[in-house]
Amino acid sequence: LFQTEESKKEFIVLIEYYLDTGESISSLAQYYTDWLNDIIEEQFFFRETGHYRYSVAADVDELFYENQFYMKTYMIGLSLSTYLMGSHAQYVTFFEKALQAFPKGKRFLEVGPGHGVYFIKAIQQTDYKQYLGIDISEKAVELCYEMVKRRLSETVLDKIAVEKKDFFALDEKDTFDAVVIGEVLEHVEHPEAFLHKVYDITTDKSFIYLTTVVNCPQKDHIFLFHSVDEIEKLYHENGFEIIDSLYIPTNGYSMEKAIKKKAAINTAHVLKKIIL
Repeated sequence: LFQTEESKKEFIVLIEYYLDTGESISSLAQYYTDWLNDIIEEQFFFRETGHYRYSVAADVDELFYENQFYMKTYMIGLSLSTYLMGSHAQYVTFFEKALQAFPKGKRFLEVGPGHGVYFIKAIQQTDYKQYLGIDISEKAVELCYEMVKRRLSETVLDKIAVEKKDFFALDEKDTFDAVVIGEVLEHVEHPEAFLHKVYDITTDKSFIYLTTVVNCPQKDHIFLFHSVDEIEKLYHENGFEIIDSLYIPTNGYSMEKAIKKKAAINTAHVLKKIIL
């Protein structure tokens, strides 16, 4: 089930953390089951219609991101999938490897840190002077910072901030040495606008890490990428060079079979800004 013995240990730590917050094994199992059932429901819809259920950000904001209970159960279910779902576990290994090439710097930014698992990994495995996580969901911010406070040493808390903030509200005069945007582009109406902003707040030396998905319906996914080529073309057209990449078809499919069946493909890219 687990990629490594280390990932098994991390999963146990995550479970113990949630139990300490008042959750039970039963509630955690229910959150994960609900998360999986939502995916199955949206897959059926996608196969029947060829498109995602929603395409407007305002709709999913009201239905999901502003829904405190939904965000709690969704985020916990998603955090468990980091270790229980094979494709998500491969993401972790790729992310940790990518981080090794950028171990220190001044400012680290994660957009949409959600449950906080990746944010904490970055803090534990790198040495930046400031770590900032921003999310549009108040509940996600609460969950992420609570995990940060409970799982990290007090000695590092003074250089960590998690805020409810619009990505586009960041001051373009402030640049970041690392920008991580995981599973966000499929949640927005105009991914190219996100990339423009990433370009504005980075330098050609910055670590830029992005993940997104192809043909992967979920309740709050609104932008449909039809192919890996479409994603990589978007990166190139908006001023980025691809340094490294990972493609993970779901269901144990090969890339060829996933493309033929229009099955979901998870993608991760390490990018470098090209000075135009």
